[in-house]
Amino acid sequence: MPDDEIRWRLFHLATLGVLLSALHEAGCQITSLRPLSPKSGGPNYKVLSPRGELHLLWFEASGVWSYFGKPSPFIEATSGISQARRSNGADLLLLMPDRRALILECKYSWNQDVVARDGYYQAMAYGAEVRSRLADVVVAAAVGPESVVSVSSFTNLSIGRVGTVPPSGLTSLVNEFLNDQIVSAVAN
Repeated sequence: MPDDEIRWRLFHLATLGVLLSALHEAGCQITSLRPLSPKSGGPNYKVLSPRGELHLLWFEASGVWSYFGKPSPFIEATSGISQARRSNGADLLLLMPDRRALILECKYSWNQDVVARDGYYQAMAYGAEVRSRLADVVVAAAVGPESVVSVSSFTNLSIGRVGTVPPSGLTSLVNEFLNDQIVSAVAN
């Protein structure tokens, strides 16, 4: 087993791999734009859907705010705290600018509360931030290990669709997202 200190990062990278595979299986053309980094100033991949829609995929999405020249809600809300000067960002963000976003927060833990509670809170916060300034439709999910998240589950909220998903559920989630099936569910 890998060292405890890096297991969460390996899960994060593995989830990215599953997401890229799901996008490829859905017929997307994926172009790498830059190496992966915990602090990227721009998207890591350009994703062209089978319908010709351009999406940008971030690994660690805190740079999305400066990339689009929009103020970070987190920085605005915490400006009175001197140590909170860096933007928040989802682990993985698939964004069709001004239209829709798929946000994935990776939670590698056997503790169900870490995946469910902490993952939900983070997915909800990132979803609210993205919905406020970057996309009209938002789907945000905490991704946890298969032994913790047995099946995908979502709820519709004012900010969009929020839930939890196992890695094996990403293919279905990506297909629904790309084919506007989730967009329709959120709008209803």
